[in-house]
Amino acid sequence: MKKTILVIMASLLALSCFAFTSCEGNTPKESAAVPSEIISSLVSSLAWENTASYTKTDIDALDDEEKEMRLSVLYGSVDGTLPDFAVFEDYAFVTPGGEMTAREIGIFKLSSENNTEEKINDAKAFMQLRVTNVKEIFSGYAPEAVAMAENAVINTWGRYVYYIMADDSAAVEAEIIKALEAKAA
Repeated sequence: MKKTILVIMASLLALSCFAFTSCEGNTPKESAAVPSEIISSLVSSLAWENTASYTKTDIDALDDEEKEMRLSVLYGSVDGTLPDFAVFEDYAFVTPGGEMTAREIGIFKLSSENNTEEKINDAKAFMQLRVTNVKEIFSGYAPEAVAMAENAVINTWGRYVYYIMADDSAAVEAEIIKALEAKAA
C-alpha cells in the first residue's frame, strides 16, 4: 500500500513539474508594442540613411491599385499573388530608399483571431520569399547584400512575426525582443 501511494505521489509530482515547466517561459507574454515605434527606434539607432518606412496606416491610406503595386513589389510572388495583409492588426517595415543595400526590417502583428499556426507560417513564407528575392537581386554584383540576405532572421514573438536583413541581424533581433518585452503585459 505504501509503495502504491509513493508511486502515485511521484507520478503526480512529475506531472505537476512537467505542467509548470511546459507553461512557464515558452509562451511570450502579450505585448502592446507598436511596430512603427520599434522600426523608428531601430532605424535611428542603426543610423540607416535613405530608407523608406511604411506602416499599416500608410498602406491603408493608399487606393487599392497603389496598395497592390506597393505591396507586390516587396511581398508578391511570381504568379502575382499577395499575402493577406488583413490578418495583421498592425505592421511596419523599412526598406532601402534608393540605396544599394539589402537592409530591411519588417514587424507584423497578427490580430488575436488570426494568431494561428497557419497564419504564422503564411507570414513566414512571404518573408522568406522576400529574402530569397533580395538575394537574387544582388547576386553577382553585391556580395555584402547577398550575405545580409543569407544571414536574415525570420522569427516570431507572441503574435509578432518579423524579418531582419541587416549587418548584424542577431543584434537587431535582440533589440526587437527587448522592445516587445518592455511592453509585455
